[in-house]
Amino acid sequence: MDTFNVHVNRLILLLFLFTLETSMAQDTTTCTSLGARKTDVDDLDVALDDGDCTTNYQSWHEMVCLAWTAGGQTIIDRSLIKFDASAIPSNATINSAILKLHKHPNPTSANGIAFNGDCSFWVQQINSSWSPSSVKWCNQPSVNLNNQIGISCSSFINSDSIMIDVTSMFASMLVPSNNNGFMIRMMDESPYNSATFASQNFSNSSKWPSLDVCYTVPLGIHDRANRSNQFLQIYDEESQIRIASVNQQFFEYKLFDMSAAMVYQSNGLGREFSISKISLSKGLYILEATKRADNATSYYLKFVIQ
Repeated sequence: MDTFNVHVNRLILLLFLFTLETSMAQDTTTCTSLGARKTDVDDLDVALDDGDCTTNYQSWHEMVCLAWTAGGQTIIDRSLIKFDASAIPSNATINSAILKLHKHPNPTSANGIAFNGDCSFWVQQINSSWSPSSVKWCNQPSVNLNNQIGISCSSFINSDSIMIDVTSMFASMLVPSNNNGFMIRMMDESPYNSATFASQNFSNSSKWPSLDVCYTVPLGIHDRANRSNQFLQIYDEESQIRIASVNQQFFEYKLFDMSAAMVYQSNGLGREFSISKISLSKGLYILEATKRADNATSYYLKFVIQ
């Protein structure tokens, strides 16, 4: 086969591989529903009462925010809730995060009525850490007043459930130290206003609070690091990409970018080669490794620099 045809065939093969890989190497989008329940011992929602600094209502079936009276004294309740986001990669982009709350069908607080008076409430991002087993009214965590969402009573008073868009708020919680959850409290903390939802301790699990999250994870070299075929293996190292032959075989290496232009060629045969990440632009690459001792057989690896 003449040199011209060899180059044409290689170009056709590379373009085919790029087309195939591009169709497969899309950013991965995942949707998941996060629940507040972590363990039976450490439930991650809790209600606080301003009249009690010695305990909380961690196992209560109500997630309540209210301003009421008892014995002639005003009482204020607030609720805290946190979702375990550890399964979401730290480099994910949050496309949507919807907090779902369900009206409590038969509350014991606020005269047994879920929504009373001006039932408008705040969903506020919590700034500081807290433990369900030890948090009380008197040591309740601080909140970010610049990152809160107001929910008007008229938007949900006739509904059995409410969906609250907390996308931007939750996106900042992907850093583990920032994932302190949400506080729910009345906008007007004067009697007689209340909003009572089912907590994760309610008997019907379909009424438990949840956070529905859709996120996208970009493909990168890390997604393909330490991947191999029968002859070659790719390693993502701190400052370079290293390609090594399996079983110490010798290859001649060429690297092609998305336009099928060669961006690297090894100097003779070798068991491995490395190339600095700085010298590579973001994008998809095809590695060609040719065994000169085996009738010029070529093998290919594909990876992405993100």
